[in-house]
Amino acid sequence: NSFDRWGNRFTVYNNDYLRNIVIEDRYLASNPYLAVTKSYRSVSGLDHAAEIYPVTVDPLVIHDSQIGHFTSACGMSIYTGGILPDNFEGNSLTCEPVNNLIRRSIVKPEGASFLAEPAYDHKEFLASKDSWFRPVFTTTGPDGAVYIADYYRFTVEHPEFVPPELSKQIEFEARHKLGRIYRLTHDGSKPWPKVDLSQASTAELVKNLEHPGSWQRLESQRLLMDRRDKAAVEPLLAMAKQSANSVARVHALWSLDGLGALDDALILAALSDPEPEARRQAVRMAETRLPDPALAKALLAMSDEKSSRVQAQLVMTLSLEGAGVATKDSFPLARKIVAEHMEDEWFRIAALTGAADDAGLWFASLTGDSALMASRSDGKADLLRRTAAILGAKQDVAAMTKALQTVQRAGKPEQSWWRVAALEGLGQGVDQAASKGLKLGPAQPVLLDILANADPAVAQAALELAWRAQLAPGPAVDRLIAAKTKTAFDTDADVAQRAAAAGVLGLRVDQGAAQDLVKLLAPQQPAEVQKAAMQAIATGKDPTLTPMLLERWRELPAPVRAIALGWFMNDRDRILALLNAVGDGAIQAWSLGPNAARVLERHPDAEIKKRAGEVLVSTEAADRQKVYEDYLAAVRENGDAGRGREVFRAQCSECHKVEDMGFALGPDLYSVTTRYKEVLLADILMPNTAVETGYEEYMVETKDGRMITGVLAKETPASVTIRQAKGVEDNVLRSNIEKMYSLSVSPMPEGFEDEISVDQMADLIAFIKSLRS
Repeated sequence: NSFDRWGNRFTVYNNDYLRNIVIEDRYLASNPYLAVTKSYRSVSGLDHAAEIYPVTVDPLVIHDSQIGHFTSACGMSIYTGGILPDNFEGNSLTCEPVNNLIRRSIVKPEGASFLAEPAYDHKEFLASKDSWFRPVFTTTGPDGAVYIADYYRFTVEHPEFVPPELSKQIEFEARHKLGRIYRLTHDGSKPWPKVDLSQASTAELVKNLEHPGSWQRLESQRLLMDRRDKAAVEPLLAMAKQSANSVARVHALWSLDGLGALDDALILAALSDPEPEARRQAVRMAETRLPDPALAKALLAMSDEKSSRVQAQLVMTLSLEGAGVATKDSFPLARKIVAEHMEDEWFRIAALTGAADDAGLWFASLTGDSALMASRSDGKADLLRRTAAILGAKQDVAAMTKALQTVQRAGKPEQSWWRVAALEGLGQGVDQAASKGLKLGPAQPVLLDILANADPAVAQAALELAWRAQLAPGPAVDRLIAAKTKTAFDTDADVAQRAAAAGVLGLRVDQGAAQDLVKLLAPQQPAEVQKAAMQAIATGKDPTLTPMLLERWRELPAPVRAIALGWFMNDRDRILALLNAVGDGAIQAWSLGPNAARVLERHPDAEIKKRAGEVLVSTEAADRQKVYEDYLAAVRENGDAGRGREVFRAQCSECHKVEDMGFALGPDLYSVTTRYKEVLLADILMPNTAVETGYEEYMVETKDGRMITGVLAKETPASVTIRQAKGVEDNVLRSNIEKMYSLSVSPMPEGFEDEISVDQMADLIAFIKSLRS
């Protein structure tokens, strides 16, 4: 973590050399129904590891090219020392020890966050020819200089990430006491003199708040808070009102707040400060004093605020739980700001942090704005989807009914995009809610009408909502099911219409439609119809489905079997039935696939784990080291990257994303391109030897009986996001979590030797290595 002079927080992670925390958890906690997958922005603006420019001569470790990507970003700091040239202030410095360099970036405000641009074209701030140079930490010292910690080692790789035969060649502790600290200054700069601030007078500490160096300012403010000397109040008041230094004015205001001497008049004045970041801080200061009428009025009067970052803070502050500003007063301002920044996701999220009780108002305002809804954009669709999801997660039937009526009335083709977004959001919200089986009441006839009469895309979104709710039996449902049953089995009907009709049968999967749906899982049926039927079946819990599906298991095509397997894996009794079928020889063990087999072999349920061990050919039983040694020939070959691309597409793209291929479940492959070929081979064949932090597999048991496995992609105060293969994400509200625990394994399965030959492995590794350029 590092902070700029205004207190903005920045972090770093492996291949992402700079991140900004945009929305703090305390704002997200205001709305327990809002599922958010992340609260940070990658400030580099890149989707994967940024390109770097090392100058290392005779590289001794992982990289074998002078051009690579960030793989070990760490030790980041924001320079705030005040003695380097002005254009250094607020710049970021990020270490890349594997490639022997430090990146300097210029950080500028952009929207609700920031954007970082490299300070130099095709070169780095600091790069060494010495391959032992390992910068791992930077900071601004009290004298204003930059301090750099150099680990100075032959290798920075942890032994557990290096294959055994390479470990024998590397002396990890060789000359391990050669680390050093560098002090970096500028030829024309004069260091700040050494001072003992503990001996400074209160007046001197206050004066220090105007110091150009952040260490002096922060230490002086800390000491003022420690001393609690009331003699500081008057000079602080004078500084807050009269100082020409905007940073000092903010320090003075927060110091007065810490001493209990900050009055509302000072905050009101600061809301008009010429410096945008000072205004943003003033908005934050007002939070603990709302709903003070004068402050609330002043905040609401900032409708003409020009700074995007101040606007974002206004929305978050007015949305904060306990702020106490009436919705009728705060909503118009938030709505105006969001409309101005519709394509910035952080403004959309910020606005909805305060919509726990006002999602209906947001929905009505958005859909009622004909000019806004006249054309589609990703931002508009996302905001409407998130808004509707809050209604669904809260299970506010009255508000849901109004929303559905709005969707029902909008029948023009150009309105389909937002009708789909609204229905998708309602369905996602209902699915995330802690209690299941939502009875739609007055919303049901509206939803049925949409199902029966809307265009295919809208009807499909309505169907997915209906699957997640609990429809009450009645003549209207009977008529719909009867009509769709006829269409589903009509071999002369359009295949897309048949598939859509099969999906509707899922509304009665637990009330008698199961047998009809299973009949559609026949080789004579089109693949689209079979898939739709299986998706409909997967919405049910009828125990009679289990034997029917196991009976047809062998004839299910792979895409349909994958859906069926997911359904079995979500329930304890179904898992045991599946394993018993394997044990009885009714289905083949291989058809479960390595991912499911690995989860079952390590399952926390003792009975499931025991039965899996009895009937599955354990991948753990194989000698992984021997498999690795058998494939070492692949690293000695010069593989073909073009052929390797196709191997990646076939075997790896479900869990890794490269260019326009695949899904981001596992680590970013751009961050591993500079590893030894032997290391990459071990990563592929022995994935559980060293599971990278943040990529271990978790299991979440929900209160409604689901068992969800995948990578823990994001946690917020209100929800967790579990990411699975093919990019599928499950946002689970914390209120719906019964248990959550790590399975202590990688989501990457073992057993790729059954799918990839030695030659194909050489091609795959060549493709991964080629991603650097």
